[in-house]
Amino acid sequence: MTAPNLDPIAVQLRAERKRRNLSLPRAAELVGLEAVVIGSYERGDRTPPLDRLRQWVEGLNHRLLAVPTSPTAEGALRVEFGVAYADRVIPCESEDSAVELRRGLTGLAVVVARAVRTTSWEPLS
Repeated sequence: MTAPNLDPIAVQLRAERKRRNLSLPRAAELVGLEAVVIGSYERGDRTPPLDRLRQWVEGLNHRLLAVPTSPTAEGALRVEFGVAYADRVIPCESEDSAVELRRGLTGLAVVVARAVRTTSWEPLS
């Protein structure tokens, strides 16, 4: 028997569903797809087409972000992370630090990201 083809996005979305304690039927209701379809994506039995992937991602209040893997003639892109909380965004050094900060806040706090175009290379550390 071959191992399933687990997509990293599907793994993240399953983890988000579990984190929010959503059953497959409840997630299906939020997303607008059938529970059996979402389950097949999570297990790697099927690969969602882009329109369904987008529907699944947005139904769980996430966003797909395409980031180039190499710089372009106009400059490079970097991803910045923060936590949206109390009508402001708190900048963070990394996605991990944003997730950690969110855990420590009470009330509605959301990890956010943005792609920023740079005109030159910047050191990562």
